[in-house]
Amino acid sequence: MVFYTFAVFCQILNGNSRAHRYARRQKRRKERIMRVYYDRDCDINLIKDKKVAILGYGSQGHAHALNLRDSGAKNVVIALREGSPSAAKCEKEGLKVMGIAEAAAWCDVIMFTMPDELQAATYKKYVHDNLREGAAIAFAHGLNVHFGLIE
Repeated sequence: MVFYTFAVFCQILNGNSRAHRYARRQKRRKERIMRVYYDRDCDINLIKDKKVAILGYGSQGHAHALNLRDSGAKNVVIALREGSPSAAKCEKEGLKVMGIAEAAAWCDVIMFTMPDELQAATYKKYVHDNLREGAAIAFAHGLNVHFGLIE
């Protein structure tokens, strides 16, 4: 599905060929970029028995953790800073909470879902020296990796 601005849409309806060409280019560009994955595209067994640490419990961390748990992942913990107000929410949802350094040493997969501006410092302070050999790191958004703030 392609979304046009209202102005471009009106010009297309009025027969403006330039606006129509622009809209077609945008549609082709989006078709090349976006790929939607469904349940049939993945094998939950690959992560079901892995130890997964989700860093942060905001909107993205909450969604990732509950999705994994509800999909059958058995070992999901939330890694939070000491004294985080999110700890009570996690425990209410039935999720285990660990400190960030402890979770980094424990997990097979660590998922950064915290805000971009906190990721580099958190990685350097808690994760880098504690991450086990062979553990995977994932990012909900890759700004810090793209700009080399986390290597």
